[in-house]
Amino acid sequence: MALDVLGMIDKATEKASAPKASRKPVFLYLAESQKALVRPMFNLTEALVLAKHNKWSENRDYRVNALCAAEVGKACEHCANAKELEDKKLNASSVLFLPVYVYNVINVKTGERVVYTEKDEHDKDVEKPVSGFRVLELPFFGRAFSILQALRAHIRDEDGHDIRVCDFSIEQLGAGQNKSFIVKEKPPQAIHPKIAAACPPLEKFREALLAACPPLVVTESVGSVQSVAQSNQVEDDDIPEF
Repeated sequence: MALDVLGMIDKATEKASAPKASRKPVFLYLAESQKALVRPMFNLTEALVLAKHNKWSENRDYRVNALCAAEVGKACEHCANAKELEDKKLNASSVLFLPVYVYNVINVKTGERVVYTEKDEHDKDVEKPVSGFRVLELPFFGRAFSILQALRAHIRDEDGHDIRVCDFSIEQLGAGQNKSFIVKEKPPQAIHPKIAAACPPLEKFREALLAACPPLVVTESVGSVQSVAQSNQVEDDDIPEF
């Protein structure tokens, strides 16, 4: 079968010019020797379970990190490519997304708080401590699955069956293929009322996920694709730090 080279070039051009993923912090990512103290804001049974395409490549232009367009009721370009190329690594898999409140993230070796860089209103880089509402991306396989298993064990072992009553510390040991996680639950205590009141509804977190990992949708025009992003973001600037 002859390849539609011109069509492939046009598709790649449209993909390159599609809206980029949101840079507003949405996920909680840890690195080696970092430990986060978090409070789950929803139970596991309330968390978002969405299909996601995730394929690593040494070349950043070929990496795939996108929710499946089926989650917005559209035909998915990544699904089509996975089938056409017979690429199992490009298939979507189910991922549980759990919103949490992050009190802080520290480097256990130095004791210092972990910070990230963000643009201010004058487009200057400013450092901020990692805190506020974030989302834990928890696949049903791999290294991070141990976090999900630890939360599941808490539900099994406790009478209340509610992970929202405790804070949890999550520490990453090692990196890459050698990384692992230590999850410890803290004694139950009531969440600060200001945090509870400020927590966005679950739909806002879903919108933030779609903006951070926009699906790639096949449009009605043959060979045309577009990136789907949402403008509503999870805002944490007004959440007090504790």
